[in-house]
Amino acid sequence: VVKVEQPKGDPGRWYVPVQFATENRNKRSISIDLKNPLSKPVVEKLVRQSDIVLEGFRPGVAKRLSIDYATLNQPNPKLIYCSTSGYGQTGPWRERPGHDVNYVAAAGALAFPGQWLKKPARSSLPVADMGGGAFAAIAVLAALHEGKGAYLDLSLFETAFFWAAMRHSLDPK
Repeated sequence: VVKVEQPKGDPGRWYVPVQFATENRNKRSISIDLKNPLSKPVVEKLVRQSDIVLEGFRPGVAKRLSIDYATLNQPNPKLIYCSTSGYGQTGPWRERPGHDVNYVAAAGALAFPGQWLKKPARSSLPVADMGGGAFAAIAVLAALHEGKGAYLDLSLFETAFFWAAMRHSLDPK
């Protein structure tokens, strides 16, 4: 795994260093200014050697930086590319900002009690973020099994909605 970080490094390095170290264990990292046109050959070299690209920018940012699926698929047609965003890359909510609690609330999951017969309570776990990461891993593994390039669009809101729909016994179709 090669993690691409901004020139100053991932801010997570200084927020909670032990968490950063745990989440990034055994990863190599490279610092690249993706806004600088001189970074293009470095990115292309990385992509040629990669099977998977995961990105978590707001919709449209990867395209502006020329690291979107259409661009990176050119040097590597077998590339599996997974975009993870709050509300997906398309649709009426795609530009909405948000954090885990926003996605969980929009999905209706804050209506659940913390315990049976008690008032609703927010989980102390980032449910949409963690579920989204798990769903992204599953989607990437399925694409790897398929054996060809793929573009995957994963929405953290839809992840939370899936869990909420299961809890409410709703059919998510």
